[in-house]
Parts: sequence; C-alpha cells; structure tokens
Amino acid sequence: MNPKMKRILLISMIALMAISCKQEPGTVTGVVSFFFNKYQGYKPDIGAKVYVTLEDCNSINDYLHAYEAKTTIELDKYYLEEFKSYGENKQTIDDLKKTISTEQEVLNSYAKDTTTFEQNEEKTYNILNRITINKNTYKTTVDGVGNFTIDIPPGKYNVLIISVGRTKVNLLEVGGQIIINSIEVKSKEKTNIDVKFEV
Repeated sequence: MNPKMKRILLISMIALMAISCKQEPGTVTGVVSFFFNKYQGYKPDIGAKVYVTLEDCNSINDYLHAYEAKTTIELDKYYLEEFKSYGENKQTIDDLKKTISTEQEVLNSYAKDTTTFEQNEEKTYNILNRITINKNTYKTTVDGVGNFTIDIPPGKYNVLIISVGRTKVNLLEVGGQIIINSIEVKSKEKTNIDVKFEV
C-alpha cells in the first residue's frame, strides 16, 4: 500500500473512531407554572423561556438574593413603624428587627451602598442579556400545557427559566421572574426540572 493510501486509511479510521466515541445527547424536560390567584391556584406558564448555558450564573443568583433582601428590608421597616404606632407586642417588633438585620447583612455583602448596587445590577443585566442572545446557549419555549423538552450534549449546565406569568419590579425581572437551576446532563438520560413561580 502506497503512503498516500495509508494516510487516507488512517484519517478515515480516526474519523470513524471520533464518531463512535461521540456521546449521544441527554434530554432536559420540565413543567413550568405560575401562581395565578388563591381561587385558581397555579396555571401553565405558557411561553416562558428556557435557556441552558455553560456560563457561570452566580452573579445573577447573587443579584436576585440581594434584591429580595432589599425588598424585604423596605417592607419590614414599614411594618415596624406601623406596629410601633399601634403598640404591637414586643416579640413581634423584635422578630421584625431580627429579620431586617439578617437581610441587611445579605444586602451589604452584595453592595455597600445604592450606587454600588446599581452598578452591580447593570453588570448583571448585561450578563443575562449575553446569555439569552448567545448562539451557544440552548433555548426552548414552554408549550401550551406548561411543558418543555430540549436535547443537549452531556455536561454540567445552568438552566435559566424566565416566566411570562410573573414579573418583578427590578431591572432583570421586569420582563419575567427568573429561576436558575444547576444540572448535570448524561448521555441518553432524562433530567427533569419542575418550576413554580410564586407571587
């Protein structure tokens, strides 16, 4: 066999080995719903967006926790003043103060002041936007009964689900509440994620 034929045969064998070693994809499925009201309960979150990414989502999670802490502090401070004016019992007031202190620690660890919070918020928004438009992000939409299914290569991923039925008044979630799950997808196996968006 001449050298040229040997080279062609070797390349063909390598290509066949690569194909045979390639792992088949796994499947990510889930049911997404949102709380509608106390009479009708949860409804399918039709049209919710699902993004599966290799990118680190810690900064998004940190922001969501910090925003939740900020909201809790503002609300509890209002209740604290109301309860004081109505002469509410000491235990209730002390519990509110404790909650405010705990949430303040969460907020302070994220941002030392309002300016820093807003700067971090903008950076995090840009990260979220990059993930949602990135061509390497796997994307799908929740169907008419609240289900989604997507096939992706094996690996460790972050799954971002953005609601249609529920929103919040912050920069990241004004278009829909966000829930993030970390998963490991295995070849030819199904990974299930069920999500419920609350009020």
